[in-house]
Amino acid sequence: MISERYRPSTLSDLILRKEIKKTIVSWINQWKSGTPSHKALLLHGQPGIGKTTVANVISREMGYPIIEINSSEKRGEEVINDFIMLGGGYGDLTGDWERRSGGPQKIILVDEADNIFEGSGERGGIIGLARAIPKSRNPIIITMNDFYAFIRRNGGKEVIENCLVIEMKPYQKKKDIDYREYFLALKKRLSEIAKKEGISISESSIEKIIERNDTDIRGMINDLESFSGSVSKEVYGDRDQVLAPYTVTDMALRGSNPVKAYIAFGEVDIKPEDILMWLDMNTMMVAVETEDLDAGYNLLSIADLFIGRIQKKQHHAFTSYAMELSSGIGTEVKRPNPHYTKYEFPSFIRHLSNLMRTTKARRSLAIKYGKYTHSGQKTAISDLWFLRFMMMRDRETFRLIGERLAFTDSQEAVVENSR
Repeated sequence: MISERYRPSTLSDLILRKEIKKTIVSWINQWKSGTPSHKALLLHGQPGIGKTTVANVISREMGYPIIEINSSEKRGEEVINDFIMLGGGYGDLTGDWERRSGGPQKIILVDEADNIFEGSGERGGIIGLARAIPKSRNPIIITMNDFYAFIRRNGGKEVIENCLVIEMKPYQKKKDIDYREYFLALKKRLSEIAKKEGISISESSIEKIIERNDTDIRGMINDLESFSGSVSKEVYGDRDQVLAPYTVTDMALRGSNPVKAYIAFGEVDIKPEDILMWLDMNTMMVAVETEDLDAGYNLLSIADLFIGRIQKKQHHAFTSYAMELSSGIGTEVKRPNPHYTKYEFPSFIRHLSNLMRTTKARRSLAIKYGKYTHSGQKTAISDLWFLRFMMMRDRETFRLIGERLAFTDSQEAVVENSR
């Protein structure tokens, strides 16, 4: 997987805003001189923007190995405190003896810290983190996606106060004066990788890859690999953002090689019926002529008949027929839209996703409120009207309740929409 081979290894490899890189360099130098103004560095931003990559680069720059607490592990107050206070005290066979005598030995990485409260039995983990940071003799790097939900939780403000906070904001085309510089740096990096890998690709195709993947540099490199002529699961897998469906949709609707699109359908991590939804939503954006639309949707309708037979009779052998028909849409579109197409997420899938997210938020809210009021989930859900009443009539009391129960944004939305 070429995205792993070209993962940044030094600060100069990172494509970051100048002020962010300057702040990181200053923090590293403070630790090297033994006088850090903040023992912890907090990186927050959307998934896929490169927080963990930056942490690994800092590790290499400072010469310390990383030991990590991940969101999948138990992270209560005692566990967090013991890990940070004791974890750096254990030497390793390859570490130098001079470094073990009292200075920093490792970097503590608390990854996805905003998920500390996701499991049962973890209450107090953020408080433990806040208490451990000032006493740590090792650099601490904390990453999170939802900074503002984290700061509302019990102990969140104390953690923030002890950290050097960096928001890794994505570049915005219309608002950032540095976007052109960022775009050119990405284009140069992708061109260099293509040359080293022997990949033949035009400048316009590289620009489309950058446009399609927005801020996901790993996704750009993976898409670049697809131009090498091989299509594999590595091209579409292991992304923080849902980008693979856009890629295979483009291959099916604009590609002249249905075999390549068919192989991609078999490797991408979405169901056959979802692939049809993507094509159904976006065919009209590429096939602008009436004849092309008719031919494209004719193939799609026949493929949908096979999908229906699979669902009704469980005849899964028909899956290959549906996918073969769908992969040929691009050959039926004789006069495709010549302009860049921004594919849309299927509205039906988006609706289901939002419904599942709301259901999950309602269930977690009921668990929190039920424990607080000593009632079951069903009773707690039926009493949500009371929380909404407090939200509408007494914002200060509702805010105190929210802080006590560590409400997330999605849980507050459930309260607001309850009747």
